[in-house]
Amino acid sequence: MEVSVFDKPHSIMKKIEWTKIEAFYDDRTNIEKEFETEYGNLISLALVVLPDHPENPDNSRFTLSLVNDSNYYLSFCILSDMSHTSSLLYRGVIEPNISQDLATLRLEGFSMLQEVRIQAFAFKVNKLFECQPIIDSVIPFDTDTLRKASSYTPGLYSDQKVKELMIIKDGKPVSQRIEGINELVSASSSLSTVGRRRKKADNPNRLLDDLEIDLHISELVDSTIGMDNYSMLQLQLDEVRKTMNLHSKRIGQKIIFIHGKGDGVLRNEVRKLLGKEYPSCTVEDASFRKYGFGATSVVIHRNPSSQKGH
Repeated sequence: MEVSVFDKPHSIMKKIEWTKIEAFYDDRTNIEKEFETEYGNLISLALVVLPDHPENPDNSRFTLSLVNDSNYYLSFCILSDMSHTSSLLYRGVIEPNISQDLATLRLEGFSMLQEVRIQAFAFKVNKLFECQPIIDSVIPFDTDTLRKASSYTPGLYSDQKVKELMIIKDGKPVSQRIEGINELVSASSSLSTVGRRRKKADNPNRLLDDLEIDLHISELVDSTIGMDNYSMLQLQLDEVRKTMNLHSKRIGQKIIFIHGKGDGVLRNEVRKLLGKEYPSCTVEDASFRKYGFGATSVVIHRNPSSQKGH
């Protein structure tokens, strides 16, 4: 069952670049056991508005993202909700415990949308699960609020300056129809500090302190008996892949691969691998003061292939 695609019912679509969500298939019997959080069986769902210049929202492009803070897949649709009629803007499936970019737009795009209705149902794959209520919530957009730099602060799901709009919190709607974004934010901000800390700690894609991965072969195996140089190199490169794949959804995460100076073979092969298999990442020399010439710094960014507008 392939999902994604969206309809273009009216001129709103000319102002908004919607992002295609990768195809989802029913047959996922070979996937690894998916990470589940302790609190993820109570669904939390949020829209996140990220300006590229939070200090100057009027001249910003905004990324609109949907955060699924739960152990469920969510099959969802986004509808325009104007004058008591609706039209389909977007539909897709978002995986558990991730943030998915939906669209990029400017303030005039929010003005044309006015508000959106989000409907979704929850399910799990290849396991029994408790059925959840259908989600049906209307989110209004107040451009007067969105154009204020003070509206954007680091939030529950992002260390960048964003506007987070909670839709569902621990299985309960934060708001149905509210006449202004300020009231919606007020309802969201009334959540207890304890709850906010708990959920952030449980977010599997949260940013961690800088990670140091030592690629010296003595750190990866107890003995190199029977291993030639090629085998050892492949083991070290596999460690790079494993680390990158494990943290690929931590947008902004910094990883330091310690390869030593040596003759430069491992350094060159690590950089070649990163450039070929993870081209969206920033790769540069790590701190000379701390590592000399013996380490490479990587910062994870969104994969451009999942950012294409339609």
